[in-house]
Amino acid sequence: MTITASTLIRAAAVAAVAAGVIFIGVQINHPYSDVTAVTTTEWAVRNSLKILMGALALAGITGMYLRQVKQIGLLGLLGYVLFGAGYLTIIGVAFVSAFVLPSIAETDPGYVNDVLAAATRAPGTSSSRIRG
Repeated sequence: MTITASTLIRAAAVAAVAAGVIFIGVQINHPYSDVTAVTTTEWAVRNSLKILMGALALAGITGMYLRQVKQIGLLGLLGYVLFGAGYLTIIGVAFVSAFVLPSIAETDPGYVNDVLAAATRAPGTSSSRIRG
């Protein structure tokens, strides 16, 4: 099999579509963000899928950018970098949510609730605030 530019562009399109489908799927009946949800298998699966969605979306927008790089110029580069940074942020947040928070949920549930409250812009409830 010969890899051509056309093949890579089509693969990027498939990756973008798959990312969109995963994004829709993980949002349906999403559990409430609290420490009891963090320790469930559903939470780990959803956040692992969010990591996959971010990676596929990054591949998809890279293919779109490279397909039109000559036509879209500097503004296109700026948009690509901004979107790329956004998807890398999503990957990082989903990674922490999938693998870090569950590992500390039993030893410091107040901290996990505060992290989730900060992420969802809800008021924190814990007494384990960082003191300076």
